[in-house]
Amino acid sequence: MFTLRAAAAAVRLTDDNMEQLRSKEAVFTRPYEGEFRAAALVIEGDQRVALVSVDALLVPGHIVRAAVDRLAAAERLPAGNVIVCGTHTHHAPSTLDYLGCTSNKEYLRRIEEGIVLAVTKAVLALEDPQAGPNATQVELLLGLAQEATIGRNSRLLLRDGMIGWWGYIEEDALHPTGPYDPDLYVLALRRSDGSLAGLAFNHSVHNIGALAPDVFSPAFYGHAAQELERRCGAITAFLPGAFGSTHNITYSGSGISPAECAHRVTEAAQEALRDARPILMGPVRVLRKRFNYRLREFDEAREEAAVKVYSEKYFPQVAEGQQQVFRQQRLEMQAAPDQERSTWLTAIRLGDVALVGVPGEMFARLGLDLRHRSPFRHTLIVGLANDELGYIPDRQAIEDGGYQTWPGWHSPFAIGTGEAMVDQALEMLRELYDETQPAGVEPFIRPLGSHEALPLQTFYNSLSHDARRLFRPHGWNVTYDVCTGLCGTTGKGERFDLVLDTGRQIVGWCFLHHLDLPTPTLGIGLADAYCGRGWGTRLMDEIIAHARSLNKEAIELTVVHDNDRARALYERCGFVKTGNRKGSDGLDYLQMRLRLT
Repeated sequence: MFTLRAAAAAVRLTDDNMEQLRSKEAVFTRPYEGEFRAAALVIEGDQRVALVSVDALLVPGHIVRAAVDRLAAAERLPAGNVIVCGTHTHHAPSTLDYLGCTSNKEYLRRIEEGIVLAVTKAVLALEDPQAGPNATQVELLLGLAQEATIGRNSRLLLRDGMIGWWGYIEEDALHPTGPYDPDLYVLALRRSDGSLAGLAFNHSVHNIGALAPDVFSPAFYGHAAQELERRCGAITAFLPGAFGSTHNITYSGSGISPAECAHRVTEAAQEALRDARPILMGPVRVLRKRFNYRLREFDEAREEAAVKVYSEKYFPQVAEGQQQVFRQQRLEMQAAPDQERSTWLTAIRLGDVALVGVPGEMFARLGLDLRHRSPFRHTLIVGLANDELGYIPDRQAIEDGGYQTWPGWHSPFAIGTGEAMVDQALEMLRELYDETQPAGVEPFIRPLGSHEALPLQTFYNSLSHDARRLFRPHGWNVTYDVCTGLCGTTGKGERFDLVLDTGRQIVGWCFLHHLDLPTPTLGIGLADAYCGRGWGTRLMDEIIAHARSLNKEAIELTVVHDNDRARALYERCGFVKTGNRKGSDGLDYLQMRLRLT
């Protein structure tokens, strides 16, 4: 594997897609707008990973496990190298078996099939022997914008001292009781021709709001994803963030329509995409660890009173039924034989960016704490990942009270579990993180060290688009493992590599490989800021002198036909044209040779 590769695919889950999902049972009993989908982005670098987004309130853990076990058995990807999340649309067939709901078994079956099919289609695209390298080779970009107008921390302190949930009017509210994270991230997989192989965006608001009344809908985030896909021409997945304590303002009746929410999210995502920058400066790695927790201990009389007082004041017409729903949950929790339980946390490193999959609806205060303390500059939290264990509140939120922290299967965790989850996630991120930048002086030429995989990868993958079009000996993006292998063979003397070093980073690379042959092959690349300053000539002089010291007969190289600057350099050094060829990337190349004896 000489480069980062990626592919994306989506499978429709709606009733007009029966042949692919092998069912004739209708689950969409009302009209639906847009598409309900399972969308998968498969990224193959040092490891193969998958990000899968499903238009559903949530994807239960047993469905995720069944799907990823099938994919692992078919050797599509390792079971631990996947994050599957629901988009949390509140306008889909039910996948919930608490809070008075019953899951739609046929929709759950379709979700499992959709996950498997979407990932399989993406993997087959990666493995298609008929596809040229430019179809799957990508660079990984990250863009960041903010959308702060559609949501707010929805745990509002009311005038009577309670925490608002439902039924209150805005005049009852004093202020939010916690923060809101407005950051919107975009991950883009861009091919060498500038087209996108896939796209994902991450934001942290409850996904409530269909465009029309009384319809099934992927809600405003789902509509934003589909609009981005139309505009960008690439499969687009929405990854929910730490949204447990945040709702869209339309939910509280402020007048911002779901259509306007979708529009604002789409525009923010496009802004992030316009400013996106390469991020594969490090390995692609996955870490999955078990997380142990306990169910909440609580005072039954106190919790019964909390539900009763709120419901009778703010929604008296259904108060009795709501009290029974929460009462039944508490009874089941107290009677549960396994008060100690476990789930999984997943951390994925994509170069200098990390994703953390958490199995529920994490509150913004916890999510921001995790992001701010992470060793990575950018850390994306993916909620509802690989399991669905309800709200993940912080200690202060549980002390404040309110629906999201009333004990039940929607909020089952013991006090302090959220903080413990953040601490374990940070330990995992530190384990994935390694840093390597030495500190700076004037540029100088030196041999490449045997343990400099990360600086070499950072140089290669941070070259400009035009520079990589002309110099990509190991593909459009090079992986960390490949750089580790290159440095290792250099250390063994099987090749010779020189780098131009500023003291802070590598900004040039010249090498000879095939040293076991009488005529080794040369390659050279420079960062844009160091071109035209004589550094290429100095690197060439030293690499040619080394070849002569080894008594080589000649040096060969290949150069893109329209790379006039490089051709002029090679001709000054004595190289002459020996042939032409067409590259697999569609470019025309010249073959050149320098006789040494």
